[in-house]
Amino acid sequence: MRILIIVAALLIYTGSKAQNCSVNFSVDSTSFCQSYVSNSETICQGDTVCITANATLSTVGQAFDFNTNTLPTGWFMSGTPNFGSPCTPSLSGTNYYWSSAATGPSYPHISTASSDVSCGGTINFEMIMGVQGQSAPCDGPDQASEAIHLRYSIDAGAVWIDIEVYTPDIVTNAYTTWECYSVPIPSAAMTTYTMFHWQQDLTPTANFDNWGLDNIVINLNCNQPVIQWSTGLQNASTICDNPTSNQSYIAYVYDDAANFQCQDTFDVIVSSIDLTVIQNDSLLTAQYVNADNYTWLDCDSNYQVIPSANAPSFIAPQAGNYAVQIESLGCIDTSACFSVAFAEQQELALHDFELYPNPSSGGVQIQLNDGSGSSELFIYSSTGDIVLETEFVGNQIMLNLAKVANGIYVIKVRNDNGDIYKRLLLNR
Repeated sequence: MRILIIVAALLIYTGSKAQNCSVNFSVDSTSFCQSYVSNSETICQGDTVCITANATLSTVGQAFDFNTNTLPTGWFMSGTPNFGSPCTPSLSGTNYYWSSAATGPSYPHISTASSDVSCGGTINFEMIMGVQGQSAPCDGPDQASEAIHLRYSIDAGAVWIDIEVYTPDIVTNAYTTWECYSVPIPSAAMTTYTMFHWQQDLTPTANFDNWGLDNIVINLNCNQPVIQWSTGLQNASTICDNPTSNQSYIAYVYDDAANFQCQDTFDVIVSSIDLTVIQNDSLLTAQYVNADNYTWLDCDSNYQVIPSANAPSFIAPQAGNYAVQIESLGCIDTSACFSVAFAEQQELALHDFELYPNPSSGGVQIQLNDGSGSSELFIYSSTGDIVLETEFVGNQIMLNLAKVANGIYVIKVRNDNGDIYKRLLLNR
């Protein structure tokens, strides 16, 4: 079973150059931006997991996450912006830019500093629009003229040229959830003095028609990181492994001049299921507790599922070979087959016993069909634990189980005729 959960993390800059170093980890995916969760994931034992470190290196002024509540040097904005989390939480759960949508000639926009992007690359960012009709400041754009424009300028902001236009649509609620975008830098914008900005050209009412940005990164083709893994794998963004126990994978990020920039760790937790089964004659009990599902299988019939056999304990209905399939935390595994032999089964059937009332609220009477000597009696819980063990003489015994918890139990009577099992339901 392959795990498709996505994990991301923002690294702290530690390099020797004036660069920001960041990376997101993804499992079975190489897309730029993923949902932000912890740097660990649980997989099933025997699974192969492929981890990709999507690192970026950007010079100062080419990356910003808004967590410090101030813009980098050379960036500017207008429209009464808000740094924080006034509406929908961001993917990373941290502060973001939110336009408070002032009207007039200074419509909401945010612009980067001029920087060298002559080698090309991508403009990566996260964006959201408010939902139309929500109270201020979380109301969203509802007209095509209130679209968000991603633009570039190569003349210090005198002229801005559209790269992409994000037009709201209240029918489909377009852009009303946080999404990740990776837009190629146009060839005409590949200069040593290019600026980028996001602007809304029309906001009819102050504090309405709002939108937000987060985690802007200008990822350049000429500033590609080199990934080295703690396992020894070098110059590879993706590592595949099938760990048999918990394993930590450290991605070390270097620039193209072999200068170390940053690192982060992804932990893989391997979930294993205890397939131990305790056999007591025809009573089979799985020792793994609190599983999501137990399914008992007939090994002699191509592992066919036995109807209604979904408890930790199982009484074999006839001679044969049986196994249990256990599902826990998304993992599924199957035990070995256990052989059950019914010696003198027909004769034992003549020496059956009656159990009543069943279900019971606590008082239980056991009546042997045949027997006047000594018998042993055992009561097992659904996990195979013995909750009562006693002896009696004659063909009947009264039990007081008022202090035994509700649930399904297995009663075994053992005497000279052999072992006989029955199920008991306690339900008050």
